[in-house]
Amino acid sequence: MAVKLPHPEYFEGVLQLRPALEKVLAWVLKKTKQDAQAVIVKEKAVAGGIDLYFSSQRYLVALGKKLHERFPGTVTVSRKLHTLKRITSRPVYRVTVLYRALDVQIGQVVELRGEKHKVISIGQRITTKNVMTGKKQLWKVKEFQERLAR
Repeated sequence: MAVKLPHPEYFEGVLQLRPALEKVLAWVLKKTKQDAQAVIVKEKAVAGGIDLYFSSQRYLVALGKKLHERFPGTVTVSRKLHTLKRITSRPVYRVTVLYRALDVQIGQVVELRGEKHKVISIGQRITTKNVMTGKKQLWKVKEFQERLAR
């Protein structure tokens, strides 16, 4: 079943991939083609990544959740008022899903607070294990990224 669009450039949301990793982009394209619930209307290369314009915002939000489960990173969903429907005056929003990939992998050893930690799991929080003491520690993703940058 093909998705019917009001016009060729019609989109309801944008998936922003930062940085544009080949494996993530390939997975998104394959998943979208496989599900056939939405169409990628346009691809736009931007500084630091790529933007994919989708025909369905519901599908886009669901895809963002699946993307977060599949690949380590953070997903931020936001919406912006686009217009009001002419007859009902209901607000129409455009959704933006931002995916930022983490630059660490499970099993990788990183230096945090001057100590070496091994990344055990990545999810809503990142679990690390101190190489010297064996003590496990939970990190919020944002805090973990800040500590790595130092």
